[in-house]
Amino acid sequence: MPEIVYHYRLHDSSITHTQASNQRVFFEETARLLLQQRIKTGVDDLERGKPPIVPLMEKQKNNAKYHVANLLLGEAWRLHQKGEKLKAIKKGVSACITVPFNCNNWRNMLFLIIKN
Repeated sequence: MPEIVYHYRLHDSSITHTQASNQRVFFEETARLLLQQRIKTGVDDLERGKPPIVPLMEKQKNNAKYHVANLLLGEAWRLHQKGEKLKAIKKGVSACITVPFNCNNWRNMLFLIIKN
């Protein structure tokens, strides 16, 4: 399909970028569990005074720029696999420009250049 059929908006204040992945997973799973308890018994652990213990969450760089850079690197590697090395390098450069002080981006750029 050559036309755009889906638009995905990235911004730093979205839940994707304000919570670490493991935080989102914990809270989503907990919400489902509490809902199941309410459906089954009419009350949940929160109402019983037994809130779940929230695990320690790791700090991570999880903002829109890092997300975009990772998407660009993924596209760069897909282009590389298709044999479109020049386009792949251009996408890699875009990722490096998006987050210039990320060593992972530059390492990927190097591998894109030297890998056959």
